[in-house]
Amino acid sequence: MHKRSSWQKVKDTLTFPVRAFTLFEKDRWTLSSLATERFDYVAREVRGKCLDIGCGKHNRFINKFLNHKGVGIDVYAYEGLTSKNIIEDMTHLPYKDGSFETVTFIANINHIPRPLRSKELAEAYRVLKPNGKIIVTMGNPVAEWLVHKIVYLYDRFLGTYVYRLEKIENTNTIFW
Repeated sequence: MHKRSSWQKVKDTLTFPVRAFTLFEKDRWTLSSLATERFDYVAREVRGKCLDIGCGKHNRFINKFLNHKGVGIDVYAYEGLTSKNIIEDMTHLPYKDGSFETVTFIANINHIPRPLRSKELAEAYRVLKPNGKIIVTMGNPVAEWLVHKIVYLYDRFLGTYVYRLEKIENTNTIFW
């Protein structure tokens, strides 16, 4: 299991602006990526088998931070995901009631179209075992807005392909 040391946490806190503007996806220059920081925090709260909704590239949270103790799913076929990770309709999950001790939405609930959020959360609750945990993380709204704008500018001027705008049910939803 991946875990940041106390010294690493201090270093990451002090260098947040650098990490936010460089937008690296993997740890670099002895600094943690923003994703690593979030995953480290959430992994400490997870109990038992976890369902990570909106898992993203390579199902990284489940594979690296939880040692494969769970399932990562997404609506988008990110790099490193297989057909078992892709769920087209998150309002109807293909799992039995009470299948998971923890369900996570890591920095992505704002990417779910508003009309679908309550249905997706209800499905997450359905697949949760009694006394289980649903963990939702979100960044500071100003920081999240700024990071999205920076990523958009990177893509536009540097020709990268980090920011992706997809249409789902006539709602613009941002996928990273």
